[in-house]
Amino acid sequence: MKHLLYLKDLNQETINQILDTADNFLDHENQPFGSENILEHKTLANLFFEPSTRTRSTFEIASKKLGADVINIDEEHSSRTKGETLIDTIKTLEAMGISYFVIRNKQGGIFKKIINSIEKGTHLISAGESHISHPTQGLLDLVTIKRNKKSFTNIKVAILGDISHSRVTRSLYEGLQIMNTGKIILISPIEYKPDMSIFKSAAYTDNINQGLKNADVVVTLR
Repeated sequence: MKHLLYLKDLNQETINQILDTADNFLDHENQPFGSENILEHKTLANLFFEPSTRTRSTFEIASKKLGADVINIDEEHSSRTKGETLIDTIKTLEAMGISYFVIRNKQGGIFKKIINSIEKGTHLISAGESHISHPTQGLLDLVTIKRNKKSFTNIKVAILGDISHSRVTRSLYEGLQIMNTGKIILISPIEYKPDMSIFKSAAYTDNINQGLKNADVVVTLR
């Protein structure tokens, strides 16, 4: 897997491999058992151009546990304040030998532009793209569900909150679809009802009691 941008790009076998690896880490107190130095002599750049505490910190911790060096760059302390584009920033860092980039950006479609500009040996991970995608959060939710429910096929997953603006919901839905989840229901006030053409296999309701009835998993959004 060269990049991790959208869960819809993955298949069930790949997602299962990721979940099994995460299980292994969790069973060893979040230590990368057997993979301690997989990123040794590599440098990863965290480029976060939206606020983040948990996502940015966990990427830094995980990367260091795998042996990588990590640099953190945000909007306020980068040359973007002087008009440098994100692609120019990445190209500059590539020239310094950095080949792994974790990027959070509020601009939709930015990753397609980046992919057309980077070197062949460069790898991208989305840490959040506009309201479109947050694949690592989706994977985290899938890990949590699998560890507690074992199987996806016979469960009902309810997602509750501002669905229409939630990149977390989009990524989780993509993952749940690939894992053949039994039933997915989206719950929100009617003013936050999402475009259901994006969630074709999910049901929708603005009635909380109705939506949560017989749910095996409830995902709540901020």
